[in-house]
Amino acid sequence: MKLFICIPTFNRPTELELLAKTFLIPAIKSNPSLIQVIIADNSDAMIQKRNESIFYQQANVLYIKNPINLGFGGNIIRLAEAVASQNREGYLWYLSDNDAVNSSSFASLIDTITSFGKNSFPDLIALNYRLKLDLINQDKSEILNDRDLISFQELVEHSFPFLPFILLSTFALSTSLIKPVCISELKKNPHDFTQISLCLLSLKSNSSVYRFQPALIHYQPESKGRFRLPSIFDSYVEALVIAETKFRVSRPEYAKKFLRGLLYIVWRMKRGDLELADYPRSFYLLIAKLRHYPTIRGIALALGGFMPTPIIRAFLKMNQNRLASRN
Repeated sequence: MKLFICIPTFNRPTELELLAKTFLIPAIKSNPSLIQVIIADNSDAMIQKRNESIFYQQANVLYIKNPINLGFGGNIIRLAEAVASQNREGYLWYLSDNDAVNSSSFASLIDTITSFGKNSFPDLIALNYRLKLDLINQDKSEILNDRDLISFQELVEHSFPFLPFILLSTFALSTSLIKPVCISELKKNPHDFTQISLCLLSLKSNSSVYRFQPALIHYQPESKGRFRLPSIFDSYVEALVIAETKFRVSRPEYAKKFLRGLLYIVWRMKRGDLELADYPRSFYLLIAKLRHYPTIRGIALALGGFMPTPIIRAFLKMNQNRLASRN
């Protein structure tokens, strides 16, 4: 049994080094027979050298230096391939290079995984997290229901599109489910939410999901501009088609939830604590893609364009529960 901690990274050596010192290396030393770290690096050549030096001669670390930037989706697929090639029973856990891991919760996760009986390994472990919501200025732990073991269909119906896949570090997938046919399908169209497609393609309605209750990740929204809104929109549509076809989710219902999430991103940009890549071009490309959602399109234009910030703040305060809703 192995826990494969898989980290896609791109030009964030400071964050990666902090994660290594505060979590990865101590975790390996405490659990040398259980943990394998795999890093897939899309960084520029000079940064790759720095990243590689962080893990020089470190046991239980596989460092993959991509010769070209594969993009986020390509990196996710590259890590899945690396795990599958190990041919070991266990779990793939994607971990963002800038996430903070709660050490006591991680110790509890290790105990949980090692306590599973030989024939009772769940197909997916849904990992709880604590989310800092700037909009309402409070921490929020996502709780699905009062049972530890549920079906994947229940998880999809309850939580899609937000939990547990839209945030990278919030699930661990059984390695036995990562099949070549799934990886081949993912390679046809790598996108920003490839981790969602990986789970949706690998799991079935009756796949077992274990709900790990302690908040493992303290997630804070990023502030630097890796967000390309048109790409996020297209990636989500790609994942939603799989969810609708395979798990019978309501596309209109979940599209509305996701679009409210996009509005939150645009609001953070307007407020000045989030940089969007290729702005303003990417913003107006998104506006073009929202032609079938006139209300959301109008609000997005107001948020990102001409409406004064005090008016936006008043509007969001009146609608904060609806905009921040995860249900």
